Amino acid sequence: ARLAWPEAAGTTSEQREALELAVRHRLSPAEVATVLRLEQGAARALLSAAACEVERTRTALAVVELGDCRVVARLAEDTQMLLGTALRGELVRHVDECADCRRTAERATAGGPWPGTVAPAAALPVLEAPRPAAHAALPLALRAAMQLALRARPARGTTSAGPRFDRSGFPMAPKDRAARRRRLRNRAVTTTVVATVVA
Repeated sequence: ARLAWPEAAGTTSEQREALELAVRHRLSPAEVATVLRLEQGAARALLSAAACEVERTRTALAVVELGDCRVVARLAEDTQMLLGTALRGELVRHVDECADCRRTAERATAGGPWPGTVAPAAALPVLEAPRPAAHAALPLALRAAMQLALRARPARGTTSAGPRFDRSGFPMAPKDRAARRRRLRNRAVTTTVVATVVA
């Protein structure tokens, strides 16, 4: 639950991936664009939209902590809840519509614009992994990875081609590899024809 990063519950999978790269791995927007194979403007827009959703969720969670609205209390009955997308959507929608909750949210975010209206300038917080829990989970993860690798091992006598990488160091998709093989084959044929004509 501590690693779930509840503030990011309202983001799409693309936004969440961009946030993970920018916040946890501390990549710049240009580096995020490179990793996600996006234009820099599109990567910045993706990060900005994700940050707005995080701010809206953070405000809704502040209302859960500070408010005394019965609807919010019913939605967040368990104080140790794991905030999912559906519950987050209901909380944010209720905070936007309920006058009491909106006042509580305004008190919680006093001095700043209403969450989601502008991209926040402040850096998003990094949630550190709890070291003891991470160390306890490591042997289980290694065992699962080994079992997965054994199942994926090719049959005896067959060879498995490893991943191919492009010039920037990223793995190439199988369709990219097929296109590259075709280009190399065409180049070889062209070179052979030219050599034959010259000879």
